[in-house]
Amino acid sequence: MKILHQNASEGAYKFICLWVFGIWFGFVLFDPLTSLALYPKSLYFPTGFLLKFLPQSIYYVPISYPFLLFLKISMLLSLASVLFGFHKKWAGFCACILLTIFEGIVRSFGHINHPELLMLFSVFVLTIFFFFEDSIDTSKMSISKYSIPLVAILFIVCFSYAFAGIHRLVSRGMDVYSTNTITFWVIDDGKRSRLLNWHMEDLMLNNSLVNTMMKTGFPFVTFFEITAPFCMISKRFRYLWLLMMVPFHLIVWFFMGIFFWANLALYILFFDLTEFFKNRVK
Repeated sequence: MKILHQNASEGAYKFICLWVFGIWFGFVLFDPLTSLALYPKSLYFPTGFLLKFLPQSIYYVPISYPFLLFLKISMLLSLASVLFGFHKKWAGFCACILLTIFEGIVRSFGHINHPELLMLFSVFVLTIFFFFEDSIDTSKMSISKYSIPLVAILFIVCFSYAFAGIHRLVSRGMDVYSTNTITFWVIDDGKRSRLLNWHMEDLMLNNSLVNTMMKTGFPFVTFFEITAPFCMISKRFRYLWLLMMVPFHLIVWFFMGIFFWANLALYILFFDLTEFFKNRVK
């Protein structure tokens, strides 16, 4: 039995580094982080251990304009340093801390969601590997040392889906699939204020076919979530899984306004990058 990325090449590893840190650089660059300084302080409810336990004297410092500007510039500099290989280890370490603070601040206002968490975990995994990259020797093993971060990230992605599906099944039971739960979720989340709203959630009430398709597809999505780890060892199942989950995320985006862009970005790990680069070289 062979695990995907078991023999990952250095080229595949470097590509994933550029992919993860490059996406974060673009995301931070275009994020209006400093605008949070204009929000009323009454809306600020600190999220995460780095913010919750700040002394009262500096409680609101993280949402001040100077701090937010400093945070954004610092994140961009640390991410750029990793991308250009300049003090990669410590730049990556700084990026981990700064991005964690960034995620905590953003999620301290209003509804908490987690679309970037997997991408954040990827930064942690790659940064840890930076520190041990030169000391790892896998010459006597059946794996490449560059497979370690790639398999670790893929493991996190697959099992995050599996645990989400298992948690839903255990906490909600089978009633969640036989009642109008999915209809309520779609309408509740779909009506939240957002930049783009196609009012697709209205179809859950006005179109019986759409309603039936959503209810019927819900248990299938849960099944594929729970079985996500099999993607690591089966190529056929991996492609079948993608055929189910890519449309699922697009439907969640269109109907509920929740876009797990980071999950989709990490789907690139579901392909054999080593084989791809090898064929490109030939």
